Amino acid sequence: VRDNKTTSVNMSVWSDNAVKVIWGEARIQEELDGATRNKTIYQKISQKLAEQGHEHDWNQCRTKIKNLKRDYRTVKDHNGETGRGRKTCRFFRELDEILGHRPASVPVHLLDTGSAQSVAMLCR
Repeated sequence: VRDNKTTSVNMSVWSDNAVKVIWGEARIQEELDGATRNKTIYQKISQKLAEQGHEHDWNQCRTKIKNLKRDYRTVKDHNGETGRGRKTCRFFRELDEILGHRPASVPVHLLDTGSAQSVAMLCR
């Protein structure tokens, strides 16, 4: 048995324009980066969407953003491995402009595990 609230969250249809509204303001993404409790930020996003005629509640916005980030990271990781064919996802170019330089998307340190210096760094 499914209740209507669960169904509406899982089956909400997102237009391209609605998704672009989410990523349109760098300020919103910066707020999300620094927030541990971010319900109010998602409520702002939901309100902004409503002003433009898109009806998605804060939890739908949260889920959509999490899924977009997950899909982006999956493609980015796949494409970073040698010998694998290139993949892409919907909105990849737009997401890469915003997420491509962020610490959550770019490793802080790259280690060459074949060098003695890298092994020494791992043993610290």
